[in-house]
Amino acid sequence: MTDLPLYNSILIKTYVEYLRHKHPHVNIEEILHNAGISDCQLEDGGHWFTQEDINRFYEKVAMQVDGPSSAREAGRYSATAQGSSIIRQYATSFLSPMITYWMLEKLAATLTRHAFFKVNKISPNKVEIIVTQRPGVEEKPHQCENRIGIFEAIGQLFTKKYAQVDHPQCLHRGGDCCCYLVAWERQPYQTWEMIGRYLALWGGVSSLPLAFVLSLPFLLGYMFSFSLLTLGSLLYAKTLRCRDLSTHLENQGSAADLLIDQMNIRHNESLLIRELGQASATILDIDHLLKFYMTALEKRLDFDRGLILLADREKTRLHYAAGYGYEPHQEDFLKNTSFSLDNPESKGPFALAFWEKRPFLVSDIRALEDTLSPKSREFAQRMGVHSFISVPLIYKDDPYGILAVDNT
Repeated sequence: MTDLPLYNSILIKTYVEYLRHKHPHVNIEEILHNAGISDCQLEDGGHWFTQEDINRFYEKVAMQVDGPSSAREAGRYSATAQGSSIIRQYATSFLSPMITYWMLEKLAATLTRHAFFKVNKISPNKVEIIVTQRPGVEEKPHQCENRIGIFEAIGQLFTKKYAQVDHPQCLHRGGDCCCYLVAWERQPYQTWEMIGRYLALWGGVSSLPLAFVLSLPFLLGYMFSFSLLTLGSLLYAKTLRCRDLSTHLENQGSAADLLIDQMNIRHNESLLIRELGQASATILDIDHLLKFYMTALEKRLDFDRGLILLADREKTRLHYAAGYGYEPHQEDFLKNTSFSLDNPESKGPFALAFWEKRPFLVSDIRALEDTLSPKSREFAQRMGVHSFISVPLIYKDDPYGILAVDNT
C-alpha cells in the first residue's frame, strides 16, 4: 500500500502554505526536492501522493521546523482566512458547524483514500468522529495530529475559537481506530436566543406569585419590562443569525464561482483535446499544423504566451517552430535562437524536460539563475520570463521537442 496514490496534493500544498506563512526561514524548495515532490505535482489538484511521499515530506519538514506540533498547526492553518485550502472553501459554504462536521465523511473522500470517516452526533454542539484505516495502510502519528488541527479549525471558522478535541482512542496507542470527540462553543445568536427564552420563562413564572402582591399597574409594568427584555434579546439574536447567514451565502457564492471556473477549465480542456486530435488527422503540413496548435492553445488555455521548440535530427539543439502572444521583435529573436541539448551539464528546464521526459513548473526564474547558462539567462531577461511551464513532446517514448507556456 505504500506505493498506492492515497493523498491528494491539496494536503501537501496547504502544509507548504503554512510553512511559508508561519516559518519563512524554511527552505521550501529544498524540502520538496529532497522529498521527491515537484512543483507540477504540488499545483496539480488531480495528483495523489503515496504514503512514502507523505512520510518523506514530513521527515524533511521536521529537520527544519523545531517542535512536534507543526502538523497540528498546519491542520489549523488549513481553515484560516490566509489558507486557500479546499477545506476552508467547503467548510464556509455550510450554515453551521454541525453540518460541516457531518459532511466530513464526504469531504474526506475527496482528499484521502487511506481511511474511512464516520461522524456521529452526540449533542447540538458535539460530535464523535471515527477514522478507520484501510487494510494495509500504516499512517504516521503526525497525520493524526494534522487531523486534530483540522477539526479544531472548523469550529474556529464559526465561533472564532478553536473547537475542543478529545482523543480517547488512537491507532498509534494500540487502538483499532482513531476516535475524536469534538465540541465547539455555541454560536453568538444561539446564546442570545437562549437568554431570550429564559427571560420569557422567568417573566412568566415570577409574575404569578407577584400577582398576589403587586397592584395591577405595577404588575403590568413588571411584565412589560420582561417582555421588552425578551423581545430585545430575540431580535438581537435574529440580527446575528441574519448576519451569519449573509456571510455564509457569500461564501456559498464564492464556492459556486470556483466550481463554475473549474467546469469552464475542464470544458475548454476537453474541446482542446478534440480540436488537436481532429487537426492532427486532417492537416498534413507540419508548419500549418503547429500554427493551428498555437491558435488552439491561445483560445482554450489561460496563458498569455506559448511556443513550440523542436529538436533537430541529431537532437543536439532545440529550434523555434511556432508560437503565440509574442511581439514581432520577440518572435524574430526566437527564430534566431536555439537551445543546446548535447551539454551533459545543462540544468536548464528545457533540456531537463526534453531528456527526462517530464514536465517542469518554474515558479520563479530567479531561483534558477545559478543553474542557467549565460545564454539562457539572457534569453529569460530579454523575453521578460518570470514563471513558466515546460512540457516535453513525446512520441513512442521518444522526445521530439518542447511546449512552453507562460503569463506576462
